[in-house]
Amino acid sequence: MAAVRAYHRRAKVKLPNEELHAVFHVIVEDQLAMQLQHVVDASTRLQAEGLTRHDCIHAIASVLSGELFDLLKAETPWSGDADEHYARGLAALTAKSWLASIEDE
Repeated sequence: MAAVRAYHRRAKVKLPNEELHAVFHVIVEDQLAMQLQHVVDASTRLQAEGLTRHDCIHAIASVLSGELFDLLKAETPWSGDADEHYARGLAALTAKSWLASIEDE
């Protein structure tokens, strides 16, 4: 997490919540290291569509954060159903859709 925070500071990226941002980076990096297929597939596809590896991490984290938000709001534990929903969200994610979503911010 310290490395992620340091990278974003060096890059002078302003973040509303540096700690939470780093947490999601580390989660996605861990998922890639664990070779979770739907995460690896999404990263490979997004990079082929032109995103940098770093932007892929952000795009994947955007789907993950939405999934976690929905689970917290519904007070539902993570389950196989949630994992399937996450996989479908990643399969639907494109570089174009992610770039459009960050332009709206």
